[in-house]
Amino acid sequence: MYDRARMRVLLAVDDLRIGGAQDQVVGLAVALAERGHRVVLACTEGGGRSAARLARAGVPVVVLGRRHVAKRLSLSFAVRIARMARAGGFDVVHAHVHAASMAAALGGPLVGVPVVVTEHSMASWRGRVACAYSRLLYRRCALVLAVSPQIRNRLCTSDRVSDGRVRVVGTALFGAGGGGEGRVRTGGSVVRGRCTAASGDSPVFSDPSELVEPSGLVDPSGLVDPSGLVDASEPVDAAWPGDASGPVDAPEPVEPSGPVVGVVARLRPEKGVEFFVRAASLVAEAHPDVTFSIVGDGDQRSRLEGLAAGLGLAGRMRFHGEHADGARAVAAADVLCVPSLTEGAPLVVLEAMAAGVPVIASAVGAVPEQLDGGRAGILVPPGDVDALAKALDGLLADAYERARLGRSGRRRLRELGSADEVTRKVEAAYRAVLRTAGTPAPIRRPTPKPTLRTSPVTTPPTTLTTSLRTTVTPTSAVSTPVAPKPTVQTTP
Repeated sequence: MYDRARMRVLLAVDDLRIGGAQDQVVGLAVALAERGHRVVLACTEGGGRSAARLARAGVPVVVLGRRHVAKRLSLSFAVRIARMARAGGFDVVHAHVHAASMAAALGGPLVGVPVVVTEHSMASWRGRVACAYSRLLYRRCALVLAVSPQIRNRLCTSDRVSDGRVRVVGTALFGAGGGGEGRVRTGGSVVRGRCTAASGDSPVFSDPSELVEPSGLVDPSGLVDPSGLVDASEPVDAAWPGDASGPVDAPEPVEPSGPVVGVVARLRPEKGVEFFVRAASLVAEAHPDVTFSIVGDGDQRSRLEGLAAGLGLAGRMRFHGEHADGARAVAAADVLCVPSLTEGAPLVVLEAMAAGVPVIASAVGAVPEQLDGGRAGILVPPGDVDALAKALDGLLADAYERARLGRSGRRRLRELGSADEVTRKVEAAYRAVLRTAGTPAPIRRPTPKPTLRTSPVTTPPTTLTTSLRTTVTPTSAVSTPVAPKPTVQTTP
């Protein structure tokens, strides 16, 4: 039975940009490394705020190509993952987010390395072609993990993954990835607190072969950066490599005079930020001291800024862009809104609970479970502007209720799964896969393809199939020619 204590794990993700799924991958990588496993993280775009945290844990980052891949199947990404999985002698490939999951599912089995995939969302963006690819490639995965029961149901129904190959592992806060600055509540007043993040970057490599030792294990301490992709002097909060948008925009340093209602999300249609803007316009007049804050970036930003200005919120609603520390941005709010139209198990809700910030959220995905059915936060129907505005108005008018929900959220967070529990579930999934697959083969150079010898054309049809079967000679077997049976003649 295969049950190695220290496993060689290749984690794959589309990129290390800001996002809840990316935070979970980085946290899992650090947790696995701390538990003694050899972990390498592969992506199509590295860098960002996770670099220092990965560096401290000794987890190398391998950039497989210089083009960012997202929401599609990339054959070149699949080939690179397959080559790296084979060359590094990894026991398992664990992929996250759509592009990396599809590439790993295609490439890993080609080199005999089992693939585990984690689904972080309901993937409502997928069209017919993407769904068809997903169903096909899920069949190649040894196991599919889901962060919520709702995603598990989607996998078993829409994606037709067999019930026995899906497990729910949940999400958790894996600890702070650096410093933070937030509104620290002391004795009823609000003061500004600051923590400094350690600077530094995780080793980033462009050639997976540089990670391979004769033993097949990765030793991050002996590696340098030959590609020049990482500048260790660059602050962690700087823009991502190759991002022309400039430095990450942090929230305004000026302390608001009244409560802050915040949204921390990527500005995409499925996040429902438009409904938040419209709801804010309905309560702004009744609460003139409230500031509305949107932290995040995306293709809808300019449209949302125009909508806010058109609704008379130009001086009341601030768009801060991407923030390097999502937890710090959440803690800076007095009320957090999660107006998403679809979700998995959003990390931002857990971050708000940890900070004691009351949450108003759409009742989608695992959010009702996170908020204990509405006892640890306020649930509203997705896309319902009036319901969201009513919930906002009630909380902004009642400081006691805000404090009560903040305390309830902290209690609920302790009841939900811890980071250690999530890590142990993932480890158990790896070992279950490896016990089924058997002990992985040692690292070796590619062997020549077996030669195919065919019989002469004169061979009768009945013996041609037998000849083809016996003449494909693997290295461990030798074929023996079969003599024809003698013909017995009788005298009339």
